[in-house]
Amino acid sequence: MPEDAPDRWFRKAILLALFLVWSILVLDLTGAEPDPPLMYGLTGVLFLIIGRMWDVELEEIDLPGISIGTSDRDDQD
Repeated sequence: MPEDAPDRWFRKAILLALFLVWSILVLDLTGAEPDPPLMYGLTGVLFLIIGRMWDVELEEIDLPGISIGTSDRDDQD
């Protein structure tokens, strides 16, 4: 995202509001238990937005039994 975008302050305000809601739910400050799909979805959206704002790119995910990557390798057995 360009630094000189005129609506950058608005995007930051929305992100901070979303982060505040996420923090309140994760820290369990409300006493209510949100649905797990809601928390997973909110966490995913929040991290996608932050990653997009900071130009963070994930090159590879390597979990046991699952390997997802962006590189073209032919050494897979």
